[in-house]
Amino acid sequence: MGMEGETGKFRILAMPDIFLDHYMAAGTPDDFAGLILATASAGSRMRVPQHLSLGGNAYNFAFAAARLGCSVALLARTSRYLLDLVLRETAGLDFSTEYVTTGFEPSLTVALEFRQAIGGRSVNINHPGSLQEAGPEMIPDELSGHHFDMVAVFNLTNNTLGTRLAQRAFSSLGGLKLMDLPDASSPFKDPDGLSDSIGLADAISASVEEGIAACSLLGLGEGLTAVESASELSRLGPVVGLHSQSESLEARDGVCTRMAVDTAAYPSTTGAGDFWTAAYALSLLRLDPPDRRLAFANEQAGAMLAERKKAMEKWFGAQKSVPR
Repeated sequence: MGMEGETGKFRILAMPDIFLDHYMAAGTPDDFAGLILATASAGSRMRVPQHLSLGGNAYNFAFAAARLGCSVALLARTSRYLLDLVLRETAGLDFSTEYVTTGFEPSLTVALEFRQAIGGRSVNINHPGSLQEAGPEMIPDELSGHHFDMVAVFNLTNNTLGTRLAQRAFSSLGGLKLMDLPDASSPFKDPDGLSDSIGLADAISASVEEGIAACSLLGLGEGLTAVESASELSRLGPVVGLHSQSESLEARDGVCTRMAVDTAAYPSTTGAGDFWTAAYALSLLRLDPPDRRLAFANEQAGAMLAERKKAMEKWFGAQKSVPR
């Protein structure tokens, strides 16, 4: 792919979500549930370490890509408050909010961060806000005259509006087309639209669970392994990059490259997949070989997790059990 203009940077357009994530240190699931019941019956308050952070797949990806040196534009609908937070967090980065429109209901997440002996887990409670009505009309006509090296669509291709958004973006805008598969826990409502969107994509990035769920929905196989799901999806046309807490892999035309990942040292892997995807996308644009792409994506996701671990320790202290 070529480089844009005088900046010498790859230009990336990402869409369509920004979330405000509300993190809560929740101890272990059983103890936290018991504490809620005890607090409710006593009619009192419980003290839980909390932190607010911007999130959402598209925003995380865009922020990470800008930190990696790309020139990034975000297309989204949100509230003025969330846009102000975006402007503050991306100050100093080559990050455009020209295509972010305000006056819409914000997208919100409560993330319960559980700490257990087997490592951190989180439960996300989402309020999609105006995102649930995001569709192809979000893309302004004048965008077709702009050059982007990559157009990346996230999060919404489990429903008809989302697949139509992806199809319009991929068919009307230039550049390499990157598609993020929807969350495996989300109900898929438009398998034909998902299939058509994949057919227009040049590359797919997703978690292993998302890849397996998409294969099941599309009739490509039930109970597939990571390698089988990546291979089957790649036979539909795009190069496929999948990631998990134990490995990352890439498949092209049914041929798969694998690499081990170790995330055991980190209390939570929330957001790591989006940083992985940003590094993987940059490596695709650089035309790196598959093993280099996976190594670079793993390295950058690991760096993000190490940075986030320090932040979580600062937010939540050394707490390892039940909030007080």
